Amino acid sequence: MGLGRVFKGLFFWTSFPNDLDLSCIPLNKLSLCNMITNDKNFLKHSRMGHTAFFPYSHCHVFPLAKQSHAPFPSSNNHANNIFSLIHVDVWGPYLTTNRDRSRLFLTIVDDYSCVMWVFLMQSKGQVLSHLKMFFSLSKNQFGKSILHICTNNGKEFFNNECALFFSSHGVLHESSCTYTLSRIRS
Repeated sequence: MGLGRVFKGLFFWTSFPNDLDLSCIPLNKLSLCNMITNDKNFLKHSRMGHTAFFPYSHCHVFPLAKQSHAPFPSSNNHANNIFSLIHVDVWGPYLTTNRDRSRLFLTIVDDYSCVMWVFLMQSKGQVLSHLKMFFSLSKNQFGKSILHICTNNGKEFFNNECALFFSSHGVLHESSCTYTLSRIRS
């Protein structure tokens, strides 16, 4: 489609045939992202190692190239029933408090249904009491026991009280890798 050259580690188009008839090539907007134009987005796309015929908002490569890490690979390793696996995390503290002075919140996500519960907290010491309440809720309201719990490596989850509570309920406690996002089903 054209000739290019490498300059400081990037590939640039140097020539593009003017007599190229694109009507015979079955192209769509996504494949045209690899063609050249002199619009204002050319520099951005050149820095990404490709050029654009359309503005970058129509190019499927440009938003992916701006990501800070690769997406997680798809996995078929998900829960088969509600409450068989839950993901738990503590968020905060935030500068702004609500009316009851809560600056933290606990999120619990069921892996099977992707339903989320949020509990407001004033301190991380309230994590275990909210988990106990949630375990009771799942058993009494839904008739289901929690089998696995996945948390980060926070001290609020890895202490003697939580370990005793999880073992007394037959729950397998797993931790996610540090500094990674949770792999909750999307």
